[in-house]
Amino acid sequence: MKGEFGSALEFDGAGAGVKISPGLVHEKFTTIVWVYSEGDWGVKRTEIWFGSQTYGYFVLLRGDERAAWKQSEGMLHWYDEAGWHAIGSGKLKAETWYHLAGGYDGKKLEFYLNGKLIGSEETKIANATKDMTIGCHPNPTNWFKGIIDDIAVFDRALTKEEINKIITFGLEQMNSVSSREKLGIRWGEIKN
Repeated sequence: MKGEFGSALEFDGAGAGVKISPGLVHEKFTTIVWVYSEGDWGVKRTEIWFGSQTYGYFVLLRGDERAAWKQSEGMLHWYDEAGWHAIGSGKLKAETWYHLAGGYDGKKLEFYLNGKLIGSEETKIANATKDMTIGCHPNPTNWFKGIIDDIAVFDRALTKEEINKIITFGLEQMNSVSSREKLGIRWGEIKN
């Protein structure tokens, strides 16, 4: 399936999902994803990214049909031991590509839509252990119908500039290495 950058994963909304077991361990993180929903957002509950070995199912990217949970929006949804919370994206259209990014620096969650910070909140995330899933809930339920591309989980909170670089150039550019900034090259320039 063609995605925003090369090939992508297509989910049928009825039983297709990806499970990563064991889930990743990360106290600080950023999850990024290009997502294209074939149906209206928030008509039914769907999971885009879910779960980790650090926060279990207490932090996720999803769409939800319940009015109290950002109906017709994408959202960063989390639990902090006192209750569930969400930062919504604003209304999203079906059959449109969106870039979603959720980051946590250990103190503050941030949610980005197409590279723009749309909400943040100082919070804690409850701890638990779960496998990571893409395109569904680990139960398994809440199947996503659409296309997911360039999904990645980083072990730190990315900056807005880094997120926008990924949006513009794709993940491959984010992981490219420049020899100019390496110690040996820099030391050679200083000596000369």
